[in-house]
This record gives sequence, structure tokens and C-alpha cells, in this order.
Amino acid sequence: MKKIAFSIWQLKPVKWLRRIRGFKLVYTPLIAIVLFTVVMGVIMGTLQLQEKSQQEAALFRELSFAKQRIQLRFANNTDVLQSMGRDYLSGGDAPKAKENFIVQGENLLQSNHEIAQIVWINEAHERQWKIPPDNLKTDWFNKANMLASLIKR
Repeated sequence: MKKIAFSIWQLKPVKWLRRIRGFKLVYTPLIAIVLFTVVMGVIMGTLQLQEKSQQEAALFRELSFAKQRIQLRFANNTDVLQSMGRDYLSGGDAPKAKENFIVQGENLLQSNHEIAQIVWINEAHERQWKIPPDNLKTDWFNKANMLASLIKR
């Protein structure tokens, strides 16, 4: 009887070892795949966040550059218009001064698409003349004035 009990006692660890060995053989690759997937997911998420921050930084740089260019163009246009106005006023009421101003204004309009129209206003805030006189680009000015007059009635 002792031999049987001894052999049963010896068989139990062997079965236990077989179960562990079977567990390792079946679940080790599965655990490795799950662990690999989790690590790759973390790496991909980190890379995606890094790429997004780089894109935001590049967009910010481009926008700040565009903003600087626009501000520089507006400052330059303001300077040009002020110098044209000073030249016109220094010329007095001479027709040559007005012609010169109109030529310079037309050149300015052609070279700067952000300026739609140049309007000369006198001291009483009345429009004396404008460059260009009328075109498709400035129809919306006149439509706005007509709409405002219709609303007032």
C-alpha cells in the first residue's frame, strides 16, 4: 500500500507540471501578442500626439508669417497713400497734381489686390472723386449704399 500511495503522490506533481507546461505552451504566445499590441498602441499614440503638436507648431509659424506679411503690406500701402495725399495737397488745385494722383492710384490698385477703391473725401466728409470710377470690383460698395438708403426709408 505504501508503494501505491507513493506512486500517486509522485503522479500528482507530474500532472501539475503537465498542466503548467500546457498553460505555458498555449498562453505564452497569446500573452506575448497582447503585450506587443499594447506596447505598439502606446507607441503609435505617442507618435500621433507628437506629429499633431508638430503640425500645430508649423501652422502657427505659417500663420504668424502670413500675419506679418499682411501687416507689412498694410503699413506699406498706408505709407504710399499718405505720401500720395501729401503730394496731391502740396500741388494745390492744379489739374496736373490730380492727374498724377490718379495715375499713381491706378498703379497702386493694380499692384495691390487688397485695395478695392480709393476715395477722396473733403473736409465736409463728402466724396469728391474715387479711383476707379465704377467697375465690377466695387459694385458691392454701391449696393451697400442703396441697401442702407432703402432701410432708412
